[in-house]
Amino acid sequence: EEYGKDSGLEKVFLKRLRDFLLESPAFLREFEELSLSEKPEDLERLSRLKTMLVSMGDRFRVLLQRKLQSP
Repeated sequence: EEYGKDSGLEKVFLKRLRDFLLESPAFLREFEELSLSEKPEDLERLSRLKTMLVSMGDRFRVLLQRKLQSP
C-alpha cells in the first residue's frame, strides 16, 4: 500500500479474497450454475471453488488501487 503511494497510486479497497469473490455477480452466477449441474466436471469445478473459498478465502487479499490525479 505504501509502495503504491510512492508510485502515485491510492488504495480503492483491500478485501479478503472470499469477500471479493462473494461480491462478484459473475462468480455467484458461476457458482449457482455449477451447483445446479449434475455433470461430473461441473461438480469437480464446484468442489474446487468451495475449497478455494474456505482454504484461501481468509489467507489472500485483493488490493485495488487507482492512479492519483495530477494537480
